[in-house]
Formats: sequence, structure tokens, C-alpha cells
Amino acid sequence: MYDKIKTDIAQDYYQQNFPNAGQRFVAWYVRNIHGQDPNQTRYCITDGADDKQIDAIVIDDEQSAYPDGMFLTKRGEQAPAGKDQNKVVEMVSLGKRLMSWQSQRPNIAYSETRIFDKYFEQIFKRDYSPERMLALHEWMHLIDGKWTKDNPLGFNETLLAMKAYAPYHHLFAVSAFFSVGSNKPDRVPAPDAALERAKERRIVDWVVNFAGKALNMALTNAANEPLPGNRVFSPANWVKAKSSLTGITNVVQTQLMMLPDMGAKQQCEALVLSQEAFEYRWQAD
Repeated sequence: MYDKIKTDIAQDYYQQNFPNAGQRFVAWYVRNIHGQDPNQTRYCITDGADDKQIDAIVIDDEQSAYPDGMFLTKRGEQAPAGKDQNKVVEMVSLGKRLMSWQSQRPNIAYSETRIFDKYFEQIFKRDYSPERMLALHEWMHLIDGKWTKDNPLGFNETLLAMKAYAPYHHLFAVSAFFSVGSNKPDRVPAPDAALERAKERRIVDWVVNFAGKALNMALTNAANEPLPGNRVFSPANWVKAKSSLTGITNVVQTQLMMLPDMGAKQQCEALVLSQEAFEYRWQAD
């Protein structure tokens, strides 16, 4: 078999389209094992200097539940005009969302290097359904709509200045509402189950709003806490520390204790998901 592969990848197709032996072998595998044609094979290969440890991705459009969607694996890649932009998921963004929701570590989500070099095995070597990918995509889209110039949630200016990282804490806070609301604070809800439930009970915007307020209050609480040695509070350090996660969860717990007495009992009850909707977080530290 080794001699056959060596002979095959010496053919013009492999020599002209792929710059090194590693890519030629991956291309051979994609063509001969996955049955892709020459054009499809070139598209499948992601191996290179910025490949995020992924050599190739093979997508069977005939078997896909979302033929109008697309998974973008290459930096700067654009989906064709015929694809539904609501179903187009970019790999780097997915990694940050998985880190924030499934691993419950939004404080790491800011770092592509840590996600793809250090924690790649934990977050990308698992079966993750398209439904969950799209649910995370939709949750993040809803959250991004709250981080606009008009500042609909009244975020602290310091928080708004950290727009590159803080929205992932907002996503974490959304997951916490379902975990704490279901009395499973040590588990992680399936994002698609949470989204389906929120749509069914018409609490999507309510959850996103209160999750954002929880993040805002957690930052305010941390800023007001005394620090040893006359140290000055740093929001940038806080948002990258695990203490931010504890702060957010504590605020969510307080909110959910108070909201039923403030006319939101039905909304709080709507957060409860079934046992099957939860799993333990993916370890990333």
C-alpha cells in the first residue's frame, strides 16, 4: 500500500495542486477513501500554515441536513451567494463559542492560539451536531445585537470597551440561566434544546437581556470589591480570569431567586430543561 500511495502522489494532479508530500497524502486519502473528485478534493484540503490543526474537511452535501448552509474552515473564506448566511458557520468563531458554552471558559475564548493549539483536542475531537452549531450561531447573533452603539442593555462603558472578549461572557451567562434555572449549576445545557425551549416559551429576548445584565452587574460588583495591597481593579484582567465566571454565576443565581417575586415566575419556570438536555462541561483547563 505504501508503494501504491507513493506512486499515485507522484502523478501530475498531486504534484501540481499540492505543495508538499503531507498535503499530497491527505489529498490521496480524500480522493481514494472518501471518494471525492479532483475539484472537491482541492476544496477539502485545509492543511497549511494557518490550518488550525485540521488537514481536511469532507462534507457530503447529499447527506447534509442543511445543504443551504456552509462550514468555513479557511481564514478569509466567503460563502457563495446561494448559501443562507444564517446557516454559515466559521470555524474560528465556532471554537470560541464552544469554549464559552461547552467548556464554560469564556475567559479563554479571546485567545485563538490557546483554543487551537492548547485545547484543540478537547473542543474539536467530539461529535457536535449541526443543530447545536447553528443554535450557538443564533445565540451569538442575538447577543451581538445587544452590543451596538445605542447600548440597549445599558452596559458599563468599561464593558463596552471590551467588545472583543466580553460578548463570550454574555454567551456563558445565557447558558448559566438554563443551568441554574434547571437546578443543575454543575452541568451544561445543549444550546439547541435551550434555544428551542426559549422560542417555544417566547423568552429568547428576556434571557439574552437578563444574561447581559448579569454580566454587567458582575463586573460592577468586582470593581467595588476591595483589593489587597492597594491594587487597582483591572477590567481587562477580570474578564480573562476565572473569578469573572464565579461572579456572573452568582448574579444569575441571585436574579433567579428574585425574579419570580417580581412578576417573572413564568419566565423562570420556562428555563427548566429535561435531564437529557444536560452534560458535564468539556474540560479545557
